[in-house]
Amino acid sequence: MLNLGLDARVEDIKRSYRNMVRQWHPDQFNQAPQKQIEAEARIKEINVAYDYLCRHFSRKKLAIRNYGNETPDQPPITVTNVDSETFLLNLPADLCFPIIRQALVRLQVRHLAWNTYSHQFAGVYREVDAPPNSERNIEITVKEQGTHSRVSMSLAFTNYRQNVRIGFTKVPDLQEMVRSVLVALPFENARHYLKEEFYQTFQLHEVTFSEVRHKKILEKETEGEMFIAGISMNQALNLVLQAFASCRVTKVSWNTESGRMAGETGWSVRSCGQRVEAQLTGRANSFRLRVESTPMSYGGQTNSQLSDLGRGQKERNNILEAIRKRLSV
Repeated sequence: MLNLGLDARVEDIKRSYRNMVRQWHPDQFNQAPQKQIEAEARIKEINVAYDYLCRHFSRKKLAIRNYGNETPDQPPITVTNVDSETFLLNLPADLCFPIIRQALVRLQVRHLAWNTYSHQFAGVYREVDAPPNSERNIEITVKEQGTHSRVSMSLAFTNYRQNVRIGFTKVPDLQEMVRSVLVALPFENARHYLKEEFYQTFQLHEVTFSEVRHKKILEKETEGEMFIAGISMNQALNLVLQAFASCRVTKVSWNTESGRMAGETGWSVRSCGQRVEAQLTGRANSFRLRVESTPMSYGGQTNSQLSDLGRGQKERNNILEAIRKRLSV
């Protein structure tokens, strides 16, 4: 789209973007309506491509997918202890994601989800031989501090009636699990591997206007469902994320492996909020999307007597309509 090579830098992206905008600006074609329509569509695609590259590469001043420029004298990836629930990794926040995910899997954390924009993980953890009703929500926050990233862990009971740590003798040793994951990484290509893994597994990808025009992405619809084809799981979840944002869904997290995205909508006069969930099922590039919005109560995600009548159905329809509009451009 921007005529860039594999070794392009941030300056090359900006220069190519300016040249393409000058070439395709619609104002140049006022006397040719058909050409002007084509230019408007072209400009939209150029802006999407430029926005994507800026968000995912220029912030860290990385070459576009140019992972072979790593020098052999790069320092090894290390873990620096701060306290029992906090440590430092000498990596950018994005590259911490594959390591932390693998560590949480080894800790048998269930319902794992993440948000690559707020740099957070969430899941449910239970100690081995722990008493009943002792599951805890585990949240991991990654925050960049100079050349390091600060990884912080917090725990809270999923049963909100218990507000003290009764029956627990320890917190999960996330640091030790991270160290065991690092041992298995190839030293010479560790950062290369982590960049590839982040891009493929964690990052959501944009659906371009060209794909919308030339592919039949929205195949059919039924009550509360959509059937989507021709795009990847990462792209499909990005469509859902944009629809969530337009419908004011907050606290959003997702899992590109399970195809699940969830968030919350706010309180109203008769409701203490809704839990909004989208589930993609299928394989390859063909998925069924189902969206649900259910009322929450103070103690968790159970049905509440305070729910607005019809609110869940309205929110579901609004989300599906937002996706429909995006795919009809």
